[in-house]
Amino acid sequence: MSTNNFYNHENGIFTVPEMTYEQSREWLLNEENDNRTTEEKITDEQIYDEIHDQLNLDCEFFFENFADYIAEKGYTLDQKDSCTAVVYNKQENLVAELELRGGYYDGAQVIVETEPDLLERYLYLDEPLYTQYTPNHKRLIKYVKEWTTPIEKVCQFSNGEAFYKYA
Repeated sequence: MSTNNFYNHENGIFTVPEMTYEQSREWLLNEENDNRTTEEKITDEQIYDEIHDQLNLDCEFFFENFADYIAEKGYTLDQKDSCTAVVYNKQENLVAELELRGGYYDGAQVIVETEPDLLERYLYLDEPLYTQYTPNHKRLIKYVKEWTTPIEKVCQFSNGEAFYKYA
């Protein structure tokens, strides 16, 4: 059970995998041993700081690496800022907006927005827009699933706690 950590978007909940406590601890041990320090000197604060720093790097490089991947599939990713990018198909029609959003406690979510009314801000006056849920959208969502960890909300309680499972 956890606090409702993710935005339950109609296209799905896609999370950027996060380094675990144990992975962070092992990484710090390897780094610290180069400086001849001992395991006892690594604190929980250092471990959690490393998890946070690594997540920021993972999010930073997500768009760059994902852009290369979908370029092979015929899509173009245009990054607008560190958290937002838009995707175009081969005909240069706008397909979706991708937004990286940090989780409440941990992780990050990739929101795939395909709602035409919400995408209009990226269009020129005479530029066409795909209707929602074309094969382009379905392929893009498939590619996002391959690069993230899809989860789904199983239930939510009135106090805000929710159950999630891997999709």
